[in-house]
Amino acid sequence: MIPVIRRSSGTSTISSISSFVFRYSGYFTFVLVALYFSVRSPAFLTLKNVLNILLQSSALGIIACGMTAVIIGGGNHVIRGGIDLSLGNNLALNAAITAALISCS
Repeated sequence: MIPVIRRSSGTSTISSISSFVFRYSGYFTFVLVALYFSVRSPAFLTLKNVLNILLQSSALGIIACGMTAVIIGGGNHVIRGGIDLSLGNNLALNAAITAALISCS
């Protein structure tokens, strides 16, 4: 029988570091941006501002959950029920109309 020489299954250090950086670069960027704005503006990390950001993004989050359900459902025909990418445009139009109506009253 001929002995078989196998290489170790471990990856190189450079490969694992680049994989780590690639996988978590979005989180690192988010933390850096948050730190930058918290240093530049003392009102950035206040409770009022954080609640305002969450309130403004809640409508988009609800729409994203609905679109996720549609995409998982596998529909791709708009009339029979499927992916419709105009939801963001409709949300923006409705927000603009609502703001105009509120400012007129």
